[in-house]
This record gives sequence, C-alpha cells and structure tokens, in this order.
Amino acid sequence: SYAFAFSLATAAVIFTCLTTPYFQVEHVVLRRIGEIERVPLTTIASVASVVGQNIFKISTIEVARQVAQLPGVRRARVLTHLPGTVEIEVEERTPVAIWRTTSGDLMVDDQGVVIADSASQADLGAGSDLVVIVDSTGAQVQAGDSIPARVVLAARELISALGSLGMHIQQVEFSTAGLVVYLDQDVPIILGDTENLNAKIGQLIALREYSRDQHIQFNLIDIRSPGRPAYRTALPSPTAQVRLTSTPSPRR
Repeated sequence: SYAFAFSLATAAVIFTCLTTPYFQVEHVVLRRIGEIERVPLTTIASVASVVGQNIFKISTIEVARQVAQLPGVRRARVLTHLPGTVEIEVEERTPVAIWRTTSGDLMVDDQGVVIADSASQADLGAGSDLVVIVDSTGAQVQAGDSIPARVVLAARELISALGSLGMHIQQVEFSTAGLVVYLDQDVPIILGDTENLNAKIGQLIALREYSRDQHIQFNLIDIRSPGRPAYRTALPSPTAQVRLTSTPSPRR
C-alpha cells in the first residue's frame, strides 16, 4: 500500500542520514559573547567531543551542559548546521577578584566561582586592578569550586565606599573571624560577617575621628557588632597591659 511504501522510504532516509559519513561533524565553530577569551577553543572542543559524530545523534542540550561545566564558562548554547558543523556559543566568566591562598592565587567571578587555578599578570591583563582577598582560613580551593560570593561583593563594596572617603584599604582578609580589612599601619579592622556593612562603615569613621580627637593609636578595631564596637590601643610601653575597650556608638 501507499502508507507502507511511504514508511519504508522514510525509514530508508532516516537510516541513511544516521549512517552516511556525509553528516559526520567535521567543524566546530566557537562564538564568544563578550571580550573575555580565556578558555581555549581546543579545551571546549575536547569537552564537547562532537567531531566525527553523526550530527543527528548529537544532543545540543547535553553538549551545552558539558561545556558550561568548565570553570571559566558562565553559560553555553549549542547549534547544529547541516551537513557537519556544530556551533558553540560561549559566555565566559569575568574575574572580579583574586582569592589568595597559601597554594597560590585564584581568579573568582561575582558569583564566587573559581575560574582558574592561577592568576598571573599575563592572565589578568587589564584585570590587574582586581580586588585581592587573602584567605587565611587554610581551606583548599581549586578551579570549579565556589567561595562565598557575598564576601567578594562585600570586599568590592568596602573598597569603593572607603575609597570615596579617602581611606585606602591595604589588604582584605577572609579569616575564621570573618572579613578583616587593613587600612594603614597594619591595623586589623574586624568586620565579621557581611551584614550591616553601612553601619559598620559608619562606626569605623566615628572611631577614626575619636582616635584623632583623643590622640589614641589603635592596633585593633572590632566592629562585628556595630552597636558595640571595641578597640585595642597601641602599647605605650613594653610593660603596659592590653585590654579591649568599648567605645560609645556615634552620636545621631
């Protein structure tokens, strides 16, 4: 019958399409979104593993998922073009900070994803002004891992906010006590968690004014609780006692 003949013809066409070398993938085209070009095409093509496959057997969703798992890739989309070309559209992650550990420097994006195992000046290029966060917790981190994104965002916000007030941060540290910054004279300022940053910045400004008015030199400031700040003064002599002193909150 006509229906049976049509079914046989359809099956023959499908079989031919799935088996003929004409529809084998021979070309992989990479299209990048943005100006970042850190992930090599060879790495993406290797992960995709589509060359030599029949183009009709390729799952574009699965290939895109595999490519997106690369540490430096934020998202990926895969398209096929007959007879044998696969196009991979990639948006790479943009580094916004350097996470410094005892094992080396790691590039991190705004989501806290570690992009690369190392961050040399050649890798950074124009990104040499990235925020540097020193991790003193001893945690082992590698490409593909995630660190707290809120810490990265808070560090960037602190540098911007304090910089606009004429305060230059020498170092940002992520410690077991939370976020710690060093402004000058290697004085640690403990902020703790990333909550209430504006209140903590206001408290820091008040403490610096207080130290200037009272001619006090701090060697530690603790503003983990903005309503109950504390400080430790520099020792006037080798025999002086060190004590943590609370200071009133700034007047409203």
